Amino acid sequence: MEKHLLITNSQNKYDIEQLGKKTRELRENTKIIDSRELKDIFKEQDIFYLSNKEYKLSDLLPKTGNLNVCLCPSPVYKNVYYDIACFDKSYKSDIVKTIQSLAGFMGAKKCEINFVSKEEYKAKHESNLETSVDAEHPTYVKGNMNYKQTDLDNSSNAKELQKNEIRASKKGYSKKITKEELQEYINKKYININSLPDSFLSALESYLETGEVSGIVESREHEKVDQNAEEQSIKSGSIKVQIAKLPLNIGAEFDYQKISNESSLRDYSIEYLIDFGD
Repeated sequence: MEKHLLITNSQNKYDIEQLGKKTRELRENTKIIDSRELKDIFKEQDIFYLSNKEYKLSDLLPKTGNLNVCLCPSPVYKNVYYDIACFDKSYKSDIVKTIQSLAGFMGAKKCEINFVSKEEYKAKHESNLETSVDAEHPTYVKGNMNYKQTDLDNSSNAKELQKNEIRASKKGYSKKITKEELQEYINKKYININSLPDSFLSALESYLETGEVSGIVESREHEKVDQNAEEQSIKSGSIKVQIAKLPLNIGAEFDYQKISNESSLRDYSIEYLIDFGD
C-alpha cells in the first residue's frame, strides 16, 4: 500500500519532524512533503479531490503557501489522490462511475449499483427470502439467494444509492466499443481494474480478451468493497486522529478536528446488477 502524503509548509514539516516520539506514528504512516515541492512530486495528469472539489496540479500550485492536507492515493485511478476528509465519499463515487462507464462501453443495457450497510443488507435479503415465491416478480438466482429485479431500487439509504440505467442506442449513456478501444480507454483514464468488484472484473477481463459479454453480471452474496480501499479508509481515519494530536498551531491548519475518524467502508457491501442482454 502506498503511503499517505502529508502536505504542509516547510515550517510545519520541520516542526513535525522535530517532535520525536510525539509524531513518530504520524511520520511512519505518511510521507511529509513541503508544499513548495508539489511540482517535483506530482505530474500534470494527476487529479486531486480536496473538500469535495476536483483540482489539477496547475490549480494547486498557486495555493502552495496555504496548503495543509493529507492525501491518499485512489484505489480506483492511478493518477488520483483523495483528501482523507472525503476518502470514503470520493471512493464510492469513483467506483460507481467507473463501473457504469465500462459497462456501457461493453454494451450493457442496464446497470444498477448500490452500497448497502450490513444492517440494511440483512433486513432486505431476509425480506426477499420470505417473498421470493411470488411469481409476479422475476428473480435472478445466485447460489441460495434470490435477487428480485427491483432489489437495488428499494434501498432505504437514499444518499448511498448510485443508480444508472444504460440503454444500448446511438443516444444512450455510452455505446459499445471494441475490446481494443476499451483497453485504450482504461489506459487513458489510468483505471486500476484490479480495484473493481470480482464478478464485474471477470466480465471485463473476458470482454478485453474476446470482445463479447452477455447475460447478467451480479455481485456475489454480501460482496465487500475492495480490500485495499477498506484498509486505506481505516488508515485515513487513524491519520486524522494523529493529526488532531499535533500542537494546536499545526493541527488546526489541517482542519480535521470535526471530521469523523470512522471508516464507513468496512460496514458496507457493494451490490450491482448489470444486464448485457443475450
